[in-house]
Amino acid sequence: MARSTRAAALTRLEAEAHLRPVILERLARLDPTQWGIPLSSPMLRETWRCALAGFPASPRALDLRGRTVLVVGSANVYTALLPWMVLLTEAGADVRVKPARGQEEAVRAMATAIRPASAPQDAPQSAPGRQGRLTVLAWRGGEDDEAEAAAILRVDALIAFGGDEALAALGERARHVAPRAQFFGFGPRFGIGVAEDLTEGDAANRVVRDALLYDGRGCMSPAALFTATSGRTALSRLGAALSDAEAWVKEPGALSDAEAAGIRERVVLTRAIGGLVLQGQRGGHPDVNGPTVLYSPTHFRPFALPRVIVIHPMALLPAVLDWRDRLGTVAGHAPDLPALRRCQLGEMQIPVHDGTHEGIDVMGLIST
Repeated sequence: MARSTRAAALTRLEAEAHLRPVILERLARLDPTQWGIPLSSPMLRETWRCALAGFPASPRALDLRGRTVLVVGSANVYTALLPWMVLLTEAGADVRVKPARGQEEAVRAMATAIRPASAPQDAPQSAPGRQGRLTVLAWRGGEDDEAEAAAILRVDALIAFGGDEALAALGERARHVAPRAQFFGFGPRFGIGVAEDLTEGDAANRVVRDALLYDGRGCMSPAALFTATSGRTALSRLGAALSDAEAWVKEPGALSDAEAAGIRERVVLTRAIGGLVLQGQRGGHPDVNGPTVLYSPTHFRPFALPRVIVIHPMALLPAVLDWRDRLGTVAGHAPDLPALRRCQLGEMQIPVHDGTHEGIDVMGLIST
């Protein structure tokens, strides 16, 4: 790299490093309870705080000027697009994001806050980034084929989150419309946590945070926790941790009929195999809408039900290998599991926003 080019790159990176605190300060002033996201107000505030905590102090030294990147979000985690909006815009890409249905207002608010500090507050939604642009798009996925094809046309990279069928369809369309574009599709995953001793330190509080952020709907949340702590002691510890988390777990709101029925079924099955159940009460009846803790001594099978913490004895940990193709995040000490991402307990749903996902350096690959 010529001396003048290197100096220009360093100057740009220094400027962006100074801009990141400004952007994060703007984002921190937003009120996520105003966006119509179906989470309780305390949960929204806590998830928003955690999402912002994942940004390192300074951006990576990547230059994506001249690259157009489309990012398509999924419905389970409303903050999923946020890191890509910030990181790709910082790197100079022409960024286009398509929020999931029902998240349009949230993503537009984020985009407004991410605009460079010099941009006037009444600038259009498609506003210049530091070197690129940030545009919020909208079309009905799976229904508006023409709009989807137009959005994909001429992109250099497509990052998409969603179910298997939606990703397959989007990938096929990208191959026809933009055959040279890089495609990064991230589908359903599950995580697991490992805590040898739930009575040690704040282990139980960390498990509650991992399991209940976003009501446990994210693909990084734990499908189960494996521990050597006895079932009764584990439930006691997690019950105390739930009380400690009352500030952001309270007022959870009603689940769908299907979700509530699924939780009731799991409760019955857990008791049928000799397991233990911890569930709050409302009006003298089990409160299916509140957090449910299940200790199951046998049979690991990952399943997705909101606000449910599943505990298994450590002896069942090898059973996770039967589902290795869907295993994503592993928290705690489990070196024999082929995790795509490893972290400490309490960090499962608070990933570091560094341009990687599921072990893939997405931004690094786009820059090559």
